[in-house]
Amino acid sequence: MDKIYRSDYMKNMSEQKDTNLWDLLKLFAQWLGKCCVVLFAFLGRQIRMTFRKWYIVIPITLLGIVVGFMFSRHDNRKYKAEGMAIINGPLASEVKEALRPLTMAMPPHIQPDMALQERLGLTGEQSRGLYLIRPHYVIDCLNDSTPDQIDVKDSHNPSDTVNVISNRYIAFEIHTKNLSNLSDVENAMVSYLNNNPVLRAKYEAHRSVLETKMEICNNQLQYLDSLSKVFYFNFPQGVQTEMNPYSSTMIMGKRSIEPLHEDILELTQEQLVIANELSTCVAPIVMVNHITPMPRAINNRILCLILGCLAGWILGLLFAWCVEDRAAIAEWLKSK
Repeated sequence: MDKIYRSDYMKNMSEQKDTNLWDLLKLFAQWLGKCCVVLFAFLGRQIRMTFRKWYIVIPITLLGIVVGFMFSRHDNRKYKAEGMAIINGPLASEVKEALRPLTMAMPPHIQPDMALQERLGLTGEQSRGLYLIRPHYVIDCLNDSTPDQIDVKDSHNPSDTVNVISNRYIAFEIHTKNLSNLSDVENAMVSYLNNNPVLRAKYEAHRSVLETKMEICNNQLQYLDSLSKVFYFNFPQGVQTEMNPYSSTMIMGKRSIEPLHEDILELTQEQLVIANELSTCVAPIVMVNHITPMPRAINNRILCLILGCLAGWILGLLFAWCVEDRAAIAEWLKSK
């Protein structure tokens, strides 16, 4: 009897939970429906206001379109350019920290000695139109030292052990109005980083380690080659009596020799990896691909016209509401 009572109780509780969940879903749907009704009603009122006060709303909307057109004219268009570089020695975080003074640079008319032009050693013409330099981490999704994606939004979780931040590559983002100065800006930025004392010390230590590894690989390959010649020519397989040239021992019976070509090939592969890394290890920062601009401007014509039209319409509605409710506004201002 007690078991039956418990099963009925659990069944009723389950039905109650299902009903409560269904009620929550219905409440959410009702709330969403009310929001849609309020939104459509609000838009309807704005459309009616636009129709009633068209002589206010339409001119201001056209003015917004003109402002958007002027903002997106050719000599005022802003372009985003991106590039990627190899890091030799320092960590990606150290390179980003070394570049922080450039990301926090101020306009020349506010603080001349903290401007991009001064810090990069550029002339006024070379730095014309330049207003942003920003580094980004490169994410290695497979942890195989291959760049997979760029953390453009700087939202990567450093504690992620799968998609790790690559310390081999770093990406740069530049915003400028003058595309002709990109090569000068790139050279100045790379020179700025390569002359950083901390990055330079890390690079020299890294190159020294690579050269030591290469020397070890070369020596070991020579040793293995010499040892192979001794085994293959002095001790042919299948002999019954063999003398060890490096000791006074003598081996009786058949002896087979382990070939050394597998070790040689493994060392050769390691030597190739080090040689490839040494070929690009000529400075702390070496550009993989040069800074290249995006073909579409940040403030392109279509986007600016849409934003200008929308901003002008909203501003025109505000003026129209002020004109229509001017009596109520005046009464409110006069009230205590």
